[in-house]
Amino acid sequence: MTTRFLPEIIYTIALTSLSTHMLWLRKESQEQRAYFTTRLKLLEDTAQRLRAGQPVPEDDFDLIRKMAREPGSDRGAARGIEPTDHLGWKEALLGRKGGAGSRSEQLDMQDWEEGR
Repeated sequence: MTTRFLPEIIYTIALTSLSTHMLWLRKESQEQRAYFTTRLKLLEDTAQRLRAGQPVPEDDFDLIRKMAREPGSDRGAARGIEPTDHLGWKEALLGRKGGAGSRSEQLDMQDWEEGR
């Protein structure tokens, strides 16, 4: 393969990566906007009912408590990442060092070391 097309290949990969990242950010922002709109609507409805003296179902309070958690924290907890962790470019490309990893990864590593 000639190196004549190497810059074009690098540019294509970079543009594809950036466009994919921008698309992901757009989808995430739409998701968060919908989440917060729903949360505000629920809180406003509950506040209106309380001001009017109407009874509020316990299910609404349970939903408010559930939505009070940070959006996406369940996904991060499933992957073993705290929501406040910062992920840099080096970690994104090379992976985290010294991390505990998931339970299945630990078991796989244990099996590998034991020679199973």
